[in-house]
Amino acid sequence: MKGSCTLFFVRHGQTEHNVKGLIQGHSDSALTAEGKKECHRLKNRFKKVRIEAIYSSDLLRAKETARIIALPHRLNVVFNAALRERNYGGIEGKHWTILDIIHKDLVKLTDQERHSFRAHPLAESNKDVIDRLLPFVKGIAKKHLGEKVILVSHGGLIRIFLNYIGFIKPEDKIFIKNGEVVKVTTDGKTFQVKESL
Repeated sequence: MKGSCTLFFVRHGQTEHNVKGLIQGHSDSALTAEGKKECHRLKNRFKKVRIEAIYSSDLLRAKETARIIALPHRLNVVFNAALRERNYGGIEGKHWTILDIIHKDLVKLTDQERHSFRAHPLAESNKDVIDRLLPFVKGIAKKHLGEKVILVSHGGLIRIFLNYIGFIKPEDKIFIKNGEVVKVTTDGKTFQVKESL
């Protein structure tokens, strides 16, 4: 895509909550030893890529990941709440299997109803996440046209974004692994998912 920005969406390294199968949302959980190893593998993976900027969720697990990736590039990481994981409200800290129970009737809803569905009264819907994420991502893309940028974020947010741009369907069982990278090119208006590094 001519005159485009390349965005590398990166999921943070493994956390204590990941190991225990707990819903994290906006709750903080430290990286495990394996999570730190994943971050160093990401650092090495990006070492020879010319990166112009690194943005990160302001949650601890993403911040730790971004700081490690940034080391070879000597860049200051810019933290922004727009890249945070979905807020899960009162079910944060519960085992993720509770979502299977909550989501079992989603197939009966229309696309619009699913987009606005909240797993808990205080949780964010897909729409809420996109409403805070999209203006930020479009702004970054326009600011960095012709450049490569890393966005360190969370599995749920990346999945919601890929669904929004039509790369995956809501019913697809797509899981973004810790340390996974999704490469997206954009002119600030349209988005294309490309091969990874």
